[in-house]
Amino acid sequence: MGGIRLSWISTCGIIASLIAVSSGIALAPARAGIHMRLLGLGAGLLFPLSMYIVFTGSLRGGYTRRGVEALAPILAVCLSIAGLALSIAGHGLWRLLVFAGLASLLLHVYLQVRGWGRREPRPPLLYPPIAGMLALLAREPFTVYALAIGLFFSSSMIIVVSLLTLSRNYGTDPGRPRAYTPLALNVAGLALYLSGSQYWVPAAALSLLAYYAFLGLHRLGRVKPIPALRYMVASHILSLATVAGLLASIHAGLGIIPVIHFIYMGFIGIHILLHAPLMIPQVARIRLAKNYGPAPPLLMASASYARPFHEHLSLLLVVLSLITLLIQFRPIGLVKGRRSWLSLG
Repeated sequence: MGGIRLSWISTCGIIASLIAVSSGIALAPARAGIHMRLLGLGAGLLFPLSMYIVFTGSLRGGYTRRGVEALAPILAVCLSIAGLALSIAGHGLWRLLVFAGLASLLLHVYLQVRGWGRREPRPPLLYPPIAGMLALLAREPFTVYALAIGLFFSSSMIIVVSLLTLSRNYGTDPGRPRAYTPLALNVAGLALYLSGSQYWVPAAALSLLAYYAFLGLHRLGRVKPIPALRYMVASHILSLATVAGLLASIHAGLGIIPVIHFIYMGFIGIHILLHAPLMIPQVARIRLAKNYGPAPPLLMASASYARPFHEHLSLLLVVLSLITLLIQFRPIGLVKGRRSWLSLG
């Protein structure tokens, strides 16, 4: 019996998430509720989940999967897509399906890291799906779920992937206790959320600030400044600027909508703009042009700051950011051979 490659599974999830995100952006002016659900579960759940499947799978090797190792990621993607569809339809069962999808993702990640030594960062890799599952246990309006999924699943996944990628590429030790500090703050925010405390958002937001403190971008000064590296540094600086805006909006009491947009357009959106051009070619086996200008993350950061003051200007900046990304990283052929998922080249 033949196996299945994780890249095939992830590609299906990525395509579905891009359809959801594009539809959500198009519906933003007229259907705010549907827009929230498409973006919350498309950009906040399905896209990062699909990328995480292939990222964690690459840590074990690029061989084809069979049996449970093939079934777990398939269920993670299919159940998440079904949950997204039911959410759009207004059916309350969406939470159960998304919960089951995250549980399948957790099983997939466990199967990739089992057998690792104690010095390897197994707990951080397992945390994002666990946090996402716990975030769904509370009974809240969808806007709160969207914020919780963004802060506890997507953001913790970004923290883990970025810290591990940089540590593997540039020689820092991913197992050092101080590297766990951002996730510890995220855990504190999750505990406050589940207890019903009003301070869960500031606590989780502080985990994003701690993430930049431990990211170690200052160590990259000794690395040859290739264009991809400059794009990465610029993207992180711009996403840090949006976290500052996030904390300012919390302090000013602007309400949940600006906070959600700072998370999804600023922190999550800019990291998607950063990682997608580097990882999608290896997932979908296509070659992209490599114009690493900072315009896409700069426009997305500007959109997050514009959102509290002018909704339509913010939407225009988001569209321009995505158009610029498509122009800079347009497809030019097929990928030949394989490279490490952790490579920035």
